[in-house]
Amino acid sequence: MNRSGRTRISTIYDKAFSFQSNGLAIIKLDGQYGLINRHGRYIVNPIYQEIRPFSGSKAVVRTKTGYSVINDAGKILTKKNYGYIAQMRSNRLLFQENNEYGYLNERGEEVIPAAYLKANEFETEYTTVQTRSGQYFLIDIYGNTIQTYPFSKVGALSEERIPFKSDQNSKWGFLSKSGKQVIEPLYDRVFAFFEGVAIISQRKSGRDYYGLINKKGNLLIEPIHEEIMLLGTDRLALGKTDNSEANAYMKYAMYTVSGERLTEHVYTYMGPFGKNGTCVSDGKQTQLMDSRGKLKGPAFLGFGMIENLDGLYCVYIDNRIFYSTYSGETVWKDSGSMVLRNPYMITELSYRPRSSQIVYYPRVEGISNKKEQESLNEWLKQAALSEPEENKKGNDYYYSGDYNVLFFKKHLLSLQLIRRGFSEGDGTLSEKQIHAMIDLRDGYRYRLSDLFKPNQSYKMVLDRFIQELIKQEGWSASNHSFEGLSENQDFTIHSDRLNIIYKFNSTKTVFHVFEISLADIDPIINKNGRMWESFHLTLHD
Repeated sequence: MNRSGRTRISTIYDKAFSFQSNGLAIIKLDGQYGLINRHGRYIVNPIYQEIRPFSGSKAVVRTKTGYSVINDAGKILTKKNYGYIAQMRSNRLLFQENNEYGYLNERGEEVIPAAYLKANEFETEYTTVQTRSGQYFLIDIYGNTIQTYPFSKVGALSEERIPFKSDQNSKWGFLSKSGKQVIEPLYDRVFAFFEGVAIISQRKSGRDYYGLINKKGNLLIEPIHEEIMLLGTDRLALGKTDNSEANAYMKYAMYTVSGERLTEHVYTYMGPFGKNGTCVSDGKQTQLMDSRGKLKGPAFLGFGMIENLDGLYCVYIDNRIFYSTYSGETVWKDSGSMVLRNPYMITELSYRPRSSQIVYYPRVEGISNKKEQESLNEWLKQAALSEPEENKKGNDYYYSGDYNVLFFKKHLLSLQLIRRGFSEGDGTLSEKQIHAMIDLRDGYRYRLSDLFKPNQSYKMVLDRFIQELIKQEGWSASNHSFEGLSENQDFTIHSDRLNIIYKFNSTKTVFHVFEISLADIDPIINKNGRMWESFHLTLHD
């Protein structure tokens, strides 16, 4: 989109991100990520589950088999996939393989083998690692040991300071790279230095209280605050709980690092400083703010973020994007409607459980029998808006919801409803997924059994495929028990594959998608059945 709001590249993507300095933008289509140039041409087709922003001319990508590194022409540089790869720092990429860590260079080559129990990203030319024997070392970008630290715990190097604990029962302090103590161990928790300051905390009456120190260890802000966030440009956000509302919220005010208060405690969000200031929200509207705490530019209704694109604001509010002029005039906004094919379409509805949260859900239009259409839409609404069990336990549970169109062909529509939650009490995240395979002729929701021939032991066949996939993929399924498919098994279907969405029952709910080729299970598929016919051409079409 140009400054006048004219679309320069066709809006065919589910999601598109800003162009990076190399002229490429990450896009999302049908649940997969790719790269386009400024002319809208694919540099990388949407084949990845994740593409990270480029560091120079390199980017980290992820498929279902692991992480690798590509260049800005889309060429894969690594010779194999890894369990994890971090962003590039100092021309080194931290990687994980078989629960040990090593480093790649900018060409994707292993320059420091995976031999460390713990490791950190490089800070300029150095980083800290822990060996298999438990020792902590400072190493350079070639893997040479520069210094040994004989302490119980050693953290990551940041701005020439390294956090340490002498033993398990001691407090945290800081070392220089040479191993000399430069800040006395007085704190229960310490965080990385940023622009010459670091957040520290002390625990009192079972609760952490936060303060700020400089690189000499001098206290700039006493550890008496409920939360501190470093914003950059010598600014920070101090948070305190506002109990004046029915549901208590953390409210933030902007301060200087020397402790001068610049705003009142009225904001539910303050973001990091960029070239145009920081983005703030009071839970009702979002606006930019300068380094003196003064609001500037237009205010946008809702909670989100604002990015300056040199002529337009890209506004990401309530999980939706629109573009605005500097005066606040909207030049493009997603209508929320999606035409599938005449007469079928999806319109978007929303509900706010709280002022700063939103649940989006779909409404299907075009089903000839309006009674069946309303019945389907009522089910979608209830599935999306049903109150989470966690929310009934207290007021510190926050959730939001959204949906995706995963597949549409002929009469078959595949919808995914997603609800994500966060418990402020214990810091846990949760996610619930509901999938619906819908026949748009009458709103019928298919079950997995509808795909197969009658009297076929389809669950037994699929169970064998899944057990084999678990062995082949070599992922952490060994930590969870696969107990076979259920009568109401969650699934999705695509032109060439069946996806089984299996929920493992463990300490944390784990979803895994098992992909099974339709060609592999062809003998048991009912090709005369209604479900198969709903997304395949027949003699009657």
